[in-house]
Amino acid sequence: MIMNATYLANWHKSTAHQRSRALQNNLNENAKRIQHHDYQPNDMEYLTNRDVKRKLDIKQGPFRIVSIHTNGTVTIQRSPAVILTYVLYTRLLPYISNPIESKVGAYL
Repeated sequence: MIMNATYLANWHKSTAHQRSRALQNNLNENAKRIQHHDYQPNDMEYLTNRDVKRKLDIKQGPFRIVSIHTNGTVTIQRSPAVILTYVLYTRLLPYISNPIESKVGAYL
């Protein structure tokens, strides 16, 4: 049976739903890709420098973290003398002193 009825689409609701699904998919993909690390004072971390020409990440260190700031920077001590450097936290990599112990500890 064919009825003479018109369908009123709710375009606002439809687009809002599509946007929320796209945002949720992006968050899920980024959560799988990005690993967050909470930096604490007295932690040892590597400092990375990006070599754009060769597309390499060059690690230096490990360096000791002196303090953490709210604007996304970290103060590190580059040598035993008092040489302090402000570095953006995205340039840091966690230092693992013994990789075998860290893998065993993850399974316990």
